[in-house]
Amino acid sequence: MGTWILFASLLGAAFAMP
Repeated sequence: MGTWILFASLLGAAFAMP
């Protein structure tokens, strides 16, 4: 579960900062 949260955070950051 924790890994998924970290992955989602990284994806969100990448999408927020193009």
